[in-house]
This record gives sequence, structure tokens and C-alpha cells, in this order.
Amino acid sequence: MTTVLGVLVLILGAYLLYKIAGVLLKVVLFLIALVVAYWLLAPVMGWPPIEEVFYVLGPDLPV
Repeated sequence: MTTVLGVLVLILGAYLLYKIAGVLLKVVLFLIALVVAYWLLAPVMGWPPIEEVFYVLGPDLPV
């Protein structure tokens, strides 16, 4: 009985890991799309370049 329960927990864990990885991949791709869109639109719209935005957000962080 414990072996069957262990296999079920293992299958459930693998399924949840698969779902979480998919969500994280979508979030990362969305953030990349936002950065690229800003990088392309900033010069046209007169916004500061992305390097300055990252500097303002964290001047102590290496870029």
C-alpha cells in the first residue's frame, strides 16, 4: 500500500513540477518581450535608454 501511495505522490509531484516549469517559462518569456519592446520603443518615444533605467533601479548592482 505504501508503495502505491509513493508512486502516486511521485506522479503528482512530477505533474506539478511540469506545470510550474511551464508557468515560469511563460513569465520569463513575457519579461523578455517587455524588455525588448522597451528597448525598441524607448528611442522613438523619447524615454531614457534601458541602461539608465537599470542604473536607477539598482546603482549598486553590476550590469
